[in-house]
Amino acid sequence: MNDFDAVFDLTESNHEALNADPERIAVGGDSAGDTLSAAISIRRQPQCKTFPKARILIYPVIDLTFSHGSIEELAEGFF
Repeated sequence: MNDFDAVFDLTESNHEALNADPERIAVGGDSAGDTLSAAISIRRQPQCKTFPKARILIYPVIDLTFSHGSIEELAEGFF
C-alpha cells in the first residue's frame, strides 16, 4: 500500500511532465489492484491528502466480514 500511495503522490506532483490534469487522476484495477484502489482513498482522507477523483473497481474484496451467504454458497464448483 505504501508503494501505491507513493506512486499516486509522484503522479500528482509530476502532472505537468506527464501532461496530466491533477484534478482528474483516477485509479483502477481488478482483484488485488481493486482492493488497493479502494483503500487508497480511505487511507488518504485522514491524512488530508488528495485522493483519486475516480476509481474503477472490477471485483474488489471490500467486505472483510465475509458474512454474506454467497461466500459459502459460491465457494466451490466453478472449475
